Amino acid sequence: MAALQRAPEQFLREMRICPTDPDLMLPAQDGWTDPVTGQPQKTRARLWLIRRGQKARPILPADPQSSDHYGHEWWDRDGQSVWYIDYQTGTRKVDLLIARLQTIGPQGHTHSHCDASGRFVVGDIHTPPDAMWKIAFFDAATRHQADIVPELPSQPSPGHYHLQPHPQFCLQDQDVCYPTSVLGPVEVTLILVRDGAAISM
Repeated sequence: MAALQRAPEQFLREMRICPTDPDLMLPAQDGWTDPVTGQPQKTRARLWLIRRGQKARPILPADPQSSDHYGHEWWDRDGQSVWYIDYQTGTRKVDLLIARLQTIGPQGHTHSHCDASGRFVVGDIHTPPDAMWKIAFFDAATRHQADIVPELPSQPSPGHYHLQPHPQFCLQDQDVCYPTSVLGPVEVTLILVRDGAAISM
């Protein structure tokens, strides 16, 4: 815990602990604000691994892009891969054991999440200028994507938090959940997507 308390703020905002190895962490280094000039700054690498007692190492050491080109990362449930959004190419997966990088989902998602198999990806898509969101379900095997929520109005942010959909698989991957306040208070909505059923909607 002491190591985490000493970490820069841009590491602490997006920290994920490996689901199969509690000594391995995935900190994502956000951009930062220069305390002297007040100007926003970019970091060269966003995705890092830190093992307890060791130094941090970048997951994509040869990537020339700054950290604002990708984000919203998560661990694969087996703890052997990391997923993230590349805003230019789509949802990507890095196999940490063999250093293999794959583009799985289509470009356009702001946030994504995958089921345990890695075949199905759910993501939210922002559609300016009307500031509407939609939630899409993608089958990586067939490369087919279907909107399961075609229109979701942007919601005002209560305090420090924001109500972007951030859809995720839950309940043994039978459902996708996301927050909404279209009926007033913030609620959690569930959509049945068992075995890719959402694609046929």
